[in-house]
Amino acid sequence: MKIMALLAVPVILLVALVGVAFRAERNTTQSLGLVEHSYQVKEVLGLVFDDLVSAETGMRGYLLTGKEQFLTPYTDGTAALRNDFARLTFLTKSDPDQVRRLSDLHLLSSERIRVLEQLRPFAPITKVRDPDGVEPILEDGRAIMDEVRSILSGMTADEAQRLGLRQQALAASRHQVFLVEIVGLPVGVLLALASVFVFPRRLARRLSAIERNAGRLEESLPLEAPEDGQDEIGHLSRVLSESAERIVALQDDLRRAAAIDPLTHLNNRRGFMPIAEHQLRIAARTREPVALVFVDVDGLKHVNDTLGHAVGDTLIAEAAVVLRTTFRASDLPARMGGDEFCILLRGDSATSAERAVERLQAAVADANAQEGRAFELSLSVGIARFNPDEPVSIDRLIEEADGLMYSHKRAKRGLEPAV
Repeated sequence: MKIMALLAVPVILLVALVGVAFRAERNTTQSLGLVEHSYQVKEVLGLVFDDLVSAETGMRGYLLTGKEQFLTPYTDGTAALRNDFARLTFLTKSDPDQVRRLSDLHLLSSERIRVLEQLRPFAPITKVRDPDGVEPILEDGRAIMDEVRSILSGMTADEAQRLGLRQQALAASRHQVFLVEIVGLPVGVLLALASVFVFPRRLARRLSAIERNAGRLEESLPLEAPEDGQDEIGHLSRVLSESAERIVALQDDLRRAAAIDPLTHLNNRRGFMPIAEHQLRIAARTREPVALVFVDVDGLKHVNDTLGHAVGDTLIAEAAVVLRTTFRASDLPARMGGDEFCILLRGDSATSAERAVERLQAAVADANAQEGRAFELSLSVGIARFNPDEPVSIDRLIEEADGLMYSHKRAKRGLEPAV
């Protein structure tokens, strides 16, 4: 028994040293992964800015010359921008602050591309009767790029600070690995070889791979390829990899669905409010006309009660189609919830908001003239205009338009029975 106990001492020592070395290696691997992660975030942040600059360069070249080949940087930049945002979304999803700023950056970048698209009809600018009309669009774009630079600068600075801390942690982990592996392990191996002939190295490597993948899953990093072994460890490795893929796919679906109303395929309140608030800030600086049209679908409760909620959903969907076909592609429609919609108009659209509402009511009349309808579509509308001399929030503008909409609804009910 004493001999067995003595023989067990080097084995226990070796196991302890292996455990310490394993933890040190794991810490080093995790620290190295985090350092590489920070470098990737900084790199992709730079690429996003380069993409926007390429898109702007291409559109300016096309604006000056009217030649399609000058749009190549614009096309490449917008395509690369989508890919780089996808990478940034994956890289920053574990950091709530970066996620929030990335969401703002994504909205601003989309708005920048939309503003660039507004320049396309002016090409070549030398043949435009009123080239000064381009300047407000360019000013709008410059204002957006200033905000983009500010967000990118903040995200880059935070990532640089995080990178410094991670590099310090990596240096400490490497030092620990050096002490354990260069000094401790050789001594343990020499002692263990005298009493241990077979050590389950392959099992340790397989378990280490699973643990590394578990750590990468916890850090939201891509997993290594699972092994194809048919035993319990191989099965566990594959289950971990499949679970990670399902989690990533579910997160992507949730992000896409968060800003879109599934019934009408318009922006919902969550998707509408940040963009609209940004447009009001721009309008306060540039004094560009902005109007908000608030639309309420009349009689939805009556349709739901008498014809069923499925028909009520059809009513809401039809109202959305009428709105989408009546207003311009540059306008911003959204379903705010239930039977309420908002449309944010800018520039000429805002100036001619009343005419747009007249077209809307004509489209409603055309829809109601179709035979075999189970219900009639009726919309109550309110229009609120943004005053740059007395700027208000989007919530306040919605409240004003909502009140005007109810005045319209009450006026209609004074002429016909309430539904």
